[in-house]
Amino acid sequence: MLEIIIEATKARTAPNFLLKDIPGTTGRLDVIIRSLIAAFSFPKKVINNLIFTIILLGLPDPPKLFKFHGKEFQSPKNEIDGALLFKDLIKKSMRIENETNIIDGVDFIRMELKDYIDIKLQNGELVFYLIQNGNPMDLLLNKIKSNKRSYINILIGDQLGFKTETLNYLREKCYGVKLRGNKSYLSSQCLKYIVFELEKIDNFK
Repeated sequence: MLEIIIEATKARTAPNFLLKDIPGTTGRLDVIIRSLIAAFSFPKKVINNLIFTIILLGLPDPPKLFKFHGKEFQSPKNEIDGALLFKDLIKKSMRIENETNIIDGVDFIRMELKDYIDIKLQNGELVFYLIQNGNPMDLLLNKIKSNKRSYINILIGDQLGFKTETLNYLREKCYGVKLRGNKSYLSSQCLKYIVFELEKIDNFK
């Protein structure tokens, strides 16, 4: 199982944004929507083993963690549909305090990234994060090849990258890796690149 996790540092946590100006009124939720659509654009055999998790940290009601399960979730086809989806999810979440299945295929919980990752590490899961000065991608691939643990977590920054406190935590607890080459990639491109690399590994197919 692969879980992609994105911390959206400015994405709004109230549903009062404008569909005619998604980038300007949502705290760049458009970046997250494009990543969500990219995550579920793969063949079904990949999607069935994929979870996409987003943690919204913008005003006025952070944190909000939404976990999209590939086996059950029906992905939006475009940015407007994605914005409508998040408007609905965020509106529903305003009344929820405990972990719950907020719609089919989507779980919701109020939790910070560090607390979420701590649970994963305690469960013995592998956790990687993408960073430009990280270790070569081969570190990730070799760790997965040599490790019998079948649950892999990869963190991707949003358009602003990781917050300083988040990055300090990740450096201490997790494996930093970089994509091949020296280019900077969009979050949605990073996601596709990772899945492409992982599909080369026999025990990950």
